[in-house]
Amino acid sequence: MRKLRHELKYYISYTDYLILRKRLALLLKADRHHVSEEGYRITSLYFDNAEGTDIYDKVNGIKNRKKFRIRIYNENTGTINLEKKSRFGDIVEKTTASINMDIYHQLLSGNFSILGEMEDPSAKDFYLLSRSQLMRPAVIVDYIREAYVDPFHDIRITFDKQLNSVWNTHDLFDEHAVGREVLQDGVIIMEVKYRHF
Repeated sequence: MRKLRHELKYYISYTDYLILRKRLALLLKADRHHVSEEGYRITSLYFDNAEGTDIYDKVNGIKNRKKFRIRIYNENTGTINLEKKSRFGDIVEKTTASINMDIYHQLLSGNFSILGEMEDPSAKDFYLLSRSQLMRPAVIVDYIREAYVDPFHDIRITFDKQLNSVWNTHDLFDEHAVGREVLQDGVIIMEVKYRHF
């Protein structure tokens, strides 16, 4: 699956978040992943090369960059996505390939050859990059997302909270994962994603 859209990111206060979420709830629908009014949990394992190029590009605000990740929702083993996200200024392209637990464990162990056999273009891209740049698991990021959508206009507004970086494992399903909160107290990440306006 391929998506191309504008993506704007803002850091807002907890007070602004409370005001905005109340207003948005009157206009937009909650995302289908919601398991409570707080939203849903997203856990992503990011990959990088030996030089840490992708993390460097992100931290330093490089406008044109890419990243590969494996993402799960609400710790569900039934939906595991391999994603490639490329940014060109404010425009983001995301491609997604579904994988199963067997492929997940192979990737975690460093065996990327299975991706070369898949039909999905993002899987093949990841395979080629793993061969040329020695991609490897780098960091797990975990947070709660509250998302509001207008499917008719393809608009999506999200609030990301409780952002943690996991430091003791690269396994998304490790029950003993230990996270460290990344954002300052009271800071929420708001993203506005849209295709046309």
